[in-house]
Amino acid sequence: MTQKLFLITLFCCIGSSPLFSQNECLETYDREGIYLRTDFWAGTRYIKNGQPRNLGIFYKHLNPEFEKTPEAMPLFLKAKRNAKIATVVGIVTGVTAILGGVMACRSVNQDGFITNQPRYDQGIILLSGSAILSLAVNMPLQIKSRRQLDDAIWLRNRAFLGN
Repeated sequence: MTQKLFLITLFCCIGSSPLFSQNECLETYDREGIYLRTDFWAGTRYIKNGQPRNLGIFYKHLNPEFEKTPEAMPLFLKAKRNAKIATVVGIVTGVTAILGGVMACRSVNQDGFITNQPRYDQGIILLSGSAILSLAVNMPLQIKSRRQLDDAIWLRNRAFLGN
């Protein structure tokens, strides 16, 4: 009888131990894990402990989250750098597109005829070039930055749960 009681107690202790640690792990993940959510009107935000929070410009509000896990910090810094470069390229191409559009429009009179062909051509070239530059440089940098941020968050959550 004592052996059966001992085996039952041992089985209960062994059986409940992984369950307890799994629940503890899930509670820690729910409380400390972060993930991204993109909404149409609100944009991209990160969720922590069930609360949506703003990323900030160049992911500024995520800095404290990554300071806790230095393993993910280098990838996070690369994501921030690429986001900054993409923003600068986006601003430059936007200004260039506006300038090209203005040059082209000012070369057309009220009747719709081109009055200054060289200026019109230069405006169209600026407008087209800025669109091509935006597609060739800006969009890939934005995509790369977002992927790096996703990977950094994954590393952060993994490192955080490993501690």
